[in-house]
Amino acid sequence: MKPEPSWGDIRKLLAARKVLVNGNLCQDDARRLTKGDRLRVLVQSAKPLPTADKLRLVHLDPHLLLVEKPAGLLSVRHAEEAAWSEAKKQAMPTLEDLLPAALAQAGGGSNTNVIAVHRLDRDTSGLMVFARTRDTELELVRLFKNHTLERKYITIVRGQMSDPAVIKTFIARDRGDGKRGSLPVGADTSDAQEAITHVEPLERVKVVNQDEEFTIVECTLETGRTHQIRIHLSEQGHPVVGDKIYYAPTSLGQPELPDSVLPPRQALHAASLAFEHPITKKPLTFVSELSVDLRRWLDRLVSPAQ
Repeated sequence: MKPEPSWGDIRKLLAARKVLVNGNLCQDDARRLTKGDRLRVLVQSAKPLPTADKLRLVHLDPHLLLVEKPAGLLSVRHAEEAAWSEAKKQAMPTLEDLLPAALAQAGGGSNTNVIAVHRLDRDTSGLMVFARTRDTELELVRLFKNHTLERKYITIVRGQMSDPAVIKTFIARDRGDGKRGSLPVGADTSDAQEAITHVEPLERVKVVNQDEEFTIVECTLETGRTHQIRIHLSEQGHPVVGDKIYYAPTSLGQPELPDSVLPPRQALHAASLAFEHPITKKPLTFVSELSVDLRRWLDRLVSPAQ
C-alpha cells in the first residue's frame, strides 16, 4: 500500500499544474474543498496558461480594445482573490492581468489601463471588449444594459437540433439544487432575471464509431445572464458538450459520453461582437473563428482514426 501523500507532495502537484477541481486547474493551496467537489490528479502537467505576448488583439484604439480570450483563463479576478500576494497572482494570471503588458507590446501608447465591462467563463474562448477610459466604460456598460450590443456564440450541443428557437425564461441564482437555472412559470421570481436566447442550428455532426450525434449551434444573446446559454440549452435537453455544471445525463435520459468523445473543455466560443463605437459612433463588427482546440476536436469526431 502506498503511503498517503504529504502536504509537501500535494503542494508540489499544485505547483506542477497537475490538480483539477471540478474540471478546473487549481494551484491555490488554500482552496477548501466542499461536499460534491470532484478532485482529479493529472499524470502530465496541464497546458501552461498563455502569456501576454501570445494574446491576439483584434482591435485597438485610444478608447477600447478587442481581444480573443483563450480557454482556461479567467476573464477577471474574483473579489476574494484581491488580497492574494503578487507572486500568487502572477502564477495564476487573469486575462485582465495580462492585457497591460500586451498593450505595451502592441504599441498601445502610455495608457495601458484596461477596464472589464463583461466576462466570459474560464473555459469559454472568443471575443471580449475592454474599455481603456472611464468614459468608454460608461458607454459600453450602457450598450450592454440596453442590449444594443450584438453577441453571437458558436457551441456544440448533444443530440439533433433541427429548428430555430427563441428561449425565454427567468433565471434565478438557485433553481432549488444550488445551481443557477430557470424557475417554473408561476414560481417566486423575485430573485430571477429574464433571459432570452435566440438559437439557430447550423450543422449536424455524426460521431464516427459512436451512436451519437451533435449539433453545431449559433446562439445570439438578447440578454446576458450568467451561464445563460449553457442553462437554456441544457434545459432544452441539448446540453453544451463538455459542460461540467449543467449537464446531468441521467436527468436528461442520456448515457454518459465516453472520454474519447469529450472535448478538451466546454464547447462554447464567443464568435461575434457588433456594436456602435461608444465614442466615434462608428458601427463595428468583429468575428472570431472557432478556436483551434475545438476545430481539431470536431475533426477527430468526424474522421476515423488512421
